[in-house]
Amino acid sequence: MSTIDRPSTIVLQSCDDNYAPLLEASGPINSTYAALHGYDYRSFVGFMSTRAGANFNRYHLIREELDTGRHDWALWMDVDAIVTDLAFPLESLVERAPEKMLIACSGTGRGEFDINNGVFLMNLRHPLARELVEDVIRVGDSLGRAPNGFYSDQAIMQRWLQGYADEAGHISFLQCYAGSDRNLFNYDGRFIKHVLRTCGNGEQRLAKIRRLAELAIRSRPMD
Repeated sequence: MSTIDRPSTIVLQSCDDNYAPLLEASGPINSTYAALHGYDYRSFVGFMSTRAGANFNRYHLIREELDTGRHDWALWMDVDAIVTDLAFPLESLVERAPEKMLIACSGTGRGEFDINNGVFLMNLRHPLARELVEDVIRVGDSLGRAPNGFYSDQAIMQRWLQGYADEAGHISFLQCYAGSDRNLFNYDGRFIKHVLRTCGNGEQRLAKIRRLAELAIRSRPMD
């Protein structure tokens, strides 16, 4: 991909105060990765809606990107996700599916709609991008804050995707990596590792992210 054709990309992360230590551990590496490749980076701690939980912040951040029109693609990363291969270019993912609206890895394998939205790429120029974002925000606001835990924005996003599936379950604007490619940029993949709640308690997950950050810095490519 030439410099002229290279899309403008931003990396986004957000959480509330409870998860801020995870962002403090993953954010510096993820922002370093962005800077190395000429991407922008933005993080936010707090609530971008007075009604929905901080897990819905991703949609508010993406909506702001849609409003400004400054970027072509957004990479969303949960704060427990960290880049471990600083040399991996996002363009290699975009080039595989340049016309798709969403690029993600499979969740539990119930169908194409069943993505893990802890890490995903969104095409901000796609005509359906705003519809997805606005719909999830609307549903989240109608639910309000969960009295215990949180409401799953992932389930809401999956239901929206499922509404666009054809009779065979295919979603034309979604690139969902499954099977041997499920780890392409999520879970325990080489490029991005996602330290999920199944990996231990908060302190254990924080310690693992810090270890991964140290390893990523040691393997940083030379300028």
